[in-house]
Amino acid sequence: MDIVEQIRAADIKLDRYTTGNHKTLCPQCSHTRRNKRDPCLSVTIEQNGAVWNCHNCQWTGGAREQTDRPIVRRDRVIKRPTIQPESLRITSDVVAWFAVRGISLATLERMKIKTANVWMPGPNCEVGVIAYPYYRGGEVVNVKYRTEDKQFRQEKDAEKILYGMDAVPADAKSLIWVEGENDLLAFHEAGIFNVVSVPDGAPKQARDDVPNPEDDRKYEYVWNCNDWLKRFGAGIDRGNQPSHWPRYLHVGRLARGERCAVQGRQ
Repeated sequence: MDIVEQIRAADIKLDRYTTGNHKTLCPQCSHTRRNKRDPCLSVTIEQNGAVWNCHNCQWTGGAREQTDRPIVRRDRVIKRPTIQPESLRITSDVVAWFAVRGISLATLERMKIKTANVWMPGPNCEVGVIAYPYYRGGEVVNVKYRTEDKQFRQEKDAEKILYGMDAVPADAKSLIWVEGENDLLAFHEAGIFNVVSVPDGAPKQARDDVPNPEDDRKYEYVWNCNDWLKRFGAGIDRGNQPSHWPRYLHVGRLARGERCAVQGRQ
């Protein structure tokens, strides 16, 4: 479907479907309001996509130009990590560090969290770190390292993906998005496994256009997980992200180009 067809598929009715800003009735809530004629839905149409946001019920969504072209970043060569978790161990000090934070050894073992000695840019030398392996389809795609004083780095030239993908149950219908590996581990301790973490933290500022996948370097992990995310349809729950995060995801963050709904807990 093209952009206009996707907007219409979301039951959004506009006087004209041209680029620019539009105001119209919200198909999600206008029919339930006392003032049923209030155009509470804002729609922004760009050349390569569209976004919408209801100022009454907070319904948001987006559409993007669909293409069969694969996402290729010509300026990068993706490499797999040289460190494999199976060759590492986890020290008792790190186990105790997690225990203070309510994370059990069973969870650490399930997520294959280990201890490693790697070079870190802050101290500019090799130091002991916690290693969080990023798995997809049973393969280690990336590894994120954390020092005791909260310095981070990921494997150089590794593919960025969501953390915790392989731990999400096969029958999960929705996802909870969190902003850190340890937040995800806390959900696991509570028996909640349909959770993923962004690898780089939540954005400080949202954007209102649909970015080109080839140029979207900072949030490329969403594009790289495109096919996997499609299995969850419209149900995506928001964890502790900033208030603008659900809208940001809809502005092409899901790389889907079809209607979806973000549900959040305040």
